[in-house]
Amino acid sequence: DVENKDEMAEVATTFNDMTDQLDEQFRTIKNMSQIDKAILSSLEPDNIINTMLTGLEEILSCDLISIKIFDKEKPGKAVSYYKIPEDGKGIGKEIIDFPWEQFSQKLFSSTPLLLEGKENIPEALYPEKHEDLKACYLIPLFLRGYLVSIISLGYYQKYSHIEKDLAKARQLTDQMGVALANSSLVQDLDNLHWATVRALAKTVDAKSSWTAGHSERVCALSIDTALALDLEQKDINNLRQGALLHDIGKVGIPNAILDKPDKLSDEEFELIKKHPSLGAQILEPIQEYSQVLPIVLQHHENFDGSGYPHGVAGKEIAYQARILAIADVFDAMTSDRPYRAGWPYKNVIQFISDNAGKKFDPQITEVFVRTVKNKTHSQLDN
Repeated sequence: DVENKDEMAEVATTFNDMTDQLDEQFRTIKNMSQIDKAILSSLEPDNIINTMLTGLEEILSCDLISIKIFDKEKPGKAVSYYKIPEDGKGIGKEIIDFPWEQFSQKLFSSTPLLLEGKENIPEALYPEKHEDLKACYLIPLFLRGYLVSIISLGYYQKYSHIEKDLAKARQLTDQMGVALANSSLVQDLDNLHWATVRALAKTVDAKSSWTAGHSERVCALSIDTALALDLEQKDINNLRQGALLHDIGKVGIPNAILDKPDKLSDEEFELIKKHPSLGAQILEPIQEYSQVLPIVLQHHENFDGSGYPHGVAGKEIAYQARILAIADVFDAMTSDRPYRAGWPYKNVIQFISDNAGKKFDPQITEVFVRTVKNKTHSQLDN
C-alpha cells in the first residue's frame, strides 16, 4: 500500500532503474547476437579478431581491450590486436614477445585470471598505458587443448561491474573459439589441397630431368604478372592451380618423346600437341577444377589463332591462359632442354616482345616484361 508521495517517488525511481537495466540488457543481447553472426560468418582469422575486438568495445565498460594470438611453434611470440588510441576506430596489429611461461600454467584451468596492481600487469599486454592500469582480466581461449589466445580487459580503476564484463566477454570468447576452429579446419583442408596440387605438379615434372621445377617456376611468374594486372584473388587462385597443373597431360606422353635430343618428327609433335587436351580430360571429373580447365586446355593457344589444340584466338582464350602462355614460354626458353641450351634472358624477353599481338596478348605481354625486368633488377641489387 502506498501511504505518501515519497513512496510513490521511490516506486517510480525503482521502476525507472528496472527499465534502464532491461534496456541495457536488450542492447547487450542485440549487440552480442550481431557479433556472434559476424564472427561465425567469417573464415578469415583477421576478420574474426577485428570483429570480436570492435564488438567487445561496444558492450563492455573496460578501458582497454586487446587480443593476443599465439604462434604454436613459438609460443613466446604473439600477434597483438588492439584499438588504435589516436582515432579510436582503427585496429592495430603487431608481433610482440609475450611472457608465455609466466601465464600459460595459471591459465590452463580455462578460468580467467585477475591481475591487480601495475607491478603484476606485464607491459606486453598494454605497452602504451601499462602503468595506468589498476586491474586486468586475462581470459584464455583453448583449441584442441592448446592455449591459442588471451583476451585481456584492462581497467584504470576498480569498477563494480567487472564481473558483468567478464560474463559477456567469456560468452563471446567461446563463439570466437568456434569461429577460429572452423577457420583452422578450412585452412588445414586448403593446405592439404595445395600440397596435393604441388605433388601432382612435381610428379609431372619428374617424368623428365629437364623439366624439374618447371611448373613451380611458371606458377611464380604467372602469379607475379597476375598481381601486377590486379586480378581478383579467386582468379589468382585459379591461375595458381592451372599453372601448377598445366602440363599434367604429359603423363600420357612417352618419355622417349619428352627427352628426345633431336627435332621431333611431325607424328611426335602431334602427340605433344595433345597434352593440353589430355590434361583437361584428367581434371574434368573433379568439380573443384571446373574453372581451371580452360587455363590448362588453352595455355598453348596463340593470340592470333595459330596455336593448339583448337586454334582459338584473342578474347576467346581464357585470360589466365593468356598469362600462363607467356610464363610457360619464358621458362621453357630460358631453361636447358635435351635438344638445345637455354636462351639468354635478354633474347627471350626480345622474343616475347616481338611476338606481342601474334603469339601473346599485347597488354599482358607489356606487363609481363615489365614485371620480369623489375624482379630481375631487384634480385641483382640484392
